[in-house]
Amino acid sequence: MPTILDCSNIESTTSSLESILGLSGQVIREVVRSFNCDVYSRSHPHDHRHLKEILPDLLRDQGTTVHNPDVVYWFHGTRVLTPGTFRALGLLSLHQRIEQIWEDLFQLAQTWVSREEWQKFRTQVETTDTIVSSARHRQRIGNPADSGPHAVLVRDAITDHERFCGVDYLSAPETIEDLCESFKIHHHQDLLSKFQRESIPCIAKFYDRCRRDDLIGVALSYLWCTFHEEPCATCNAFLEGNRDAIPTDAIVEIQELTRRR
Repeated sequence: MPTILDCSNIESTTSSLESILGLSGQVIREVVRSFNCDVYSRSHPHDHRHLKEILPDLLRDQGTTVHNPDVVYWFHGTRVLTPGTFRALGLLSLHQRIEQIWEDLFQLAQTWVSREEWQKFRTQVETTDTIVSSARHRQRIGNPADSGPHAVLVRDAITDHERFCGVDYLSAPETIEDLCESFKIHHHQDLLSKFQRESIPCIAKFYDRCRRDDLIGVALSYLWCTFHEEPCATCNAFLEGNRDAIPTDAIVEIQELTRRR
């Protein structure tokens, strides 16, 4: 059977590593818990590797061979008006979604502006508007690396973003935040709050064939930081879609979360 790395939580991460590494969860937890960064740094002053590089070696000392998983689960956090579109269309890149984003926002803004006024606003944002949020939007649209769809290895990075020094994508996607900020400056209406009231935060869980050799170390460093109650700024990995959609048959689950601001 194919091995699967699933970092939904501590329990699933440990269980996944058991299958991948052929070690008991107890051994994995003991090795990770017992590692002291300060002691190791003093005894290995010339070893400047990160946790994700050191911890796999410690498990190799337990007799295991560190194999890459065959399949990896990834998590995409966002906030949308209709989560069902993920099942119909898959996870689309920003460039594939941008027309629908503009249309969705107009449907919310049309109590304040006409279609003509909205089109004028869009033209300003996409061309010469000097507002910072508009310039940021143009920069994001102009950079293929920002197109996504993006995802993280560790689900906690979405639900507990501050611990991972990340962005709160469950509040609103960055593109929508920028467009709503520009709209507020031009039209003096809080479109972002309206979007947040009408939308649903959700996490799309999907699978991908593993093409990387750093993910076992990342999963182990996630365990270490959690066991030691340390910030997780470096214990995560990211998947960049490179403007390719995640197909519907790769999506395992759409988790709708409690509505929140």
